[in-house]
Amino acid sequence: MDTSKAQELIDKYRKGTLSAEEEALFEGWYLKLTAEEQVSISQKHLAQKKKAIWKNLQVSNGSAKMVKFRVLAQIAAAAIVILAVGIIYFYHKGTAEQATNHIVKNDISPGGNKAYLTLANGKTIVLNTTANGQIANQAGTSVTKTAGSQLVYTITEKSVASNPAELNTITTPHGGQWQLLLPDGTKVWLNAASSLTYPVSFAALTNRRVELSGEAYFEVAKDKAHPFIVHAIKQDVEVLGTHFNINAYADEQYTKTTLLEGSVHVKPTTASTINGPNSLAWQALKPGQQSALSNGNIKITLANTEAAIAWKNAMFYFEDDNLESIMKRVARWYDVNIIYHNNQVKQELFSGRVSRAQNVSEVLKMLTLTGAAQFKIEGRNIIVTN
Repeated sequence: MDTSKAQELIDKYRKGTLSAEEEALFEGWYLKLTAEEQVSISQKHLAQKKKAIWKNLQVSNGSAKMVKFRVLAQIAAAAIVILAVGIIYFYHKGTAEQATNHIVKNDISPGGNKAYLTLANGKTIVLNTTANGQIANQAGTSVTKTAGSQLVYTITEKSVASNPAELNTITTPHGGQWQLLLPDGTKVWLNAASSLTYPVSFAALTNRRVELSGEAYFEVAKDKAHPFIVHAIKQDVEVLGTHFNINAYADEQYTKTTLLEGSVHVKPTTASTINGPNSLAWQALKPGQQSALSNGNIKITLANTEAAIAWKNAMFYFEDDNLESIMKRVARWYDVNIIYHNNQVKQELFSGRVSRAQNVSEVLKMLTLTGAAQFKIEGRNIIVTN
């Protein structure tokens, strides 16, 4: 829909003369806009535009127009959102297209399968440049790199008991990710700028304890006799067999645990002297819940599980997230530095989705279309202004 047609519909709307066909056109316009343009709307700007449109649509009490307006109120509510989206889009499209020209010119490719494996003897292996096949044999456990960029631990000698101090660490750099299959059958997906330290074998251990820095998604193999414990900087998570995601980056305010299947118990590390999942220090999560830990306190809420594990499914998913939080994710995945010209723009809120397989320009263009922020790429720096 061109701007002249949009203005015509706006004028008719103010007069209360929209036909049923034109009302349907509004709905079609919105669906087409969101499907083809993938505009992410700043909630702050959307609220401002909606308020302004409502004000312009008001008419005198007692008039025939007011009666007509009330009759169409429910239909109008949807149309106003459409108008708000459209106005934001038309106001900023031209400016955004100019602003994104240099973004595309200086584009940066997405991250990929990159990781380093540090063995118990201190040797480091660059996994993404190492040939597929067995790369180590430790304590009766074979370590193999597969064609699918996965590291697989397989027990080859069940009689061999592992030294509890014999640990491996897998580390992903900025712009990297990796998959891991532990010797007990637990699957781990490691996000960018993360690391996981774990025993080569769990055979001689009473529990399966690993240490995480950054973000990982776990599908833990069931073993009632040997609880699986993830220590993640500020908390411990204990499970028997379940699917969950932990976001424990040091530069984030909260350490978040999101449960998709099964059950887990979460405990702040400040309560480490209290043992056992039945103590008051431990809090239980149900599927669909998320715990957020900060300053030793845990808050449990309902979670958007799709958003929590979007990274695992090669997506960015923003849901009323502030720009600072979004750009931290961008920085980790595209291996870039973020420079802000002012702090105010950090608090702008955005919602939207975009593939992590796209160049960084696609993410920045989506954010630019809201008119709330502008971006400039200089080398591996992204400069943000409002």
